[in-house]
Amino acid sequence: MNKRLVQQILVESAISLFEERGYDPVTIDDISNHCNKNRTNFYHYFKSKEDLFLYLSQTEKDSYLNILGEIDDQFLGRPDKQLKHLLTTKMRLLYKSSFFKIALTNNLFKTIPDLRAIRDDFDRKCLMQYIRVAEEGINLGIFIQLDKISAFMEFYQKMQKGIESTLFDELDEDTFFAKYDIAAELAVKAMLVCDINFINSKYNLED
Repeated sequence: MNKRLVQQILVESAISLFEERGYDPVTIDDISNHCNKNRTNFYHYFKSKEDLFLYLSQTEKDSYLNILGEIDDQFLGRPDKQLKHLLTTKMRLLYKSSFFKIALTNNLFKTIPDLRAIRDDFDRKCLMQYIRVAEEGINLGIFIQLDKISAFMEFYQKMQKGIESTLFDELDEDTFFAKYDIAAELAVKAMLVCDINFINSKYNLED
């Protein structure tokens, strides 16, 4: 059987069990038996349960960065829309992520250092993208001049991380994102030099 397919089967079995039982109680035998494999099969692809989870984390990180990178081409010349879309898309990706929910609810970012390193790298690259878009907005005259734009975006990202900790509280998806979209909109509006209608007319842009 194709190696990538077997890896995916093992990962999907692990996710299903982690969601049902939590991370710590699940064993390698549990994962293997769940998908009709054995320990030998498991160790052919992963060194440990932690190694499987790190593989999932790295795979999702790369996928999410690709998705966020595609936003650059969708909103050319409109850094205000681009930045808001980046902020909301990142949060929606995390909300939909089984990996992120398992890691957050099982406190794995604190107990698995390599997992934390992957997450930190994801946040760092997201921050770099935020800063680049904000700088483009300043150069176009859409955003106010901020000498320390990186500090401003870093501050917002810290607030964003605080919000992430509430992703899986009792609020349903629509209610949560109705509120978060307002927060993202306010963050972008705080950077605008003037009313967006004036900006549209100045640069002949569509809202």
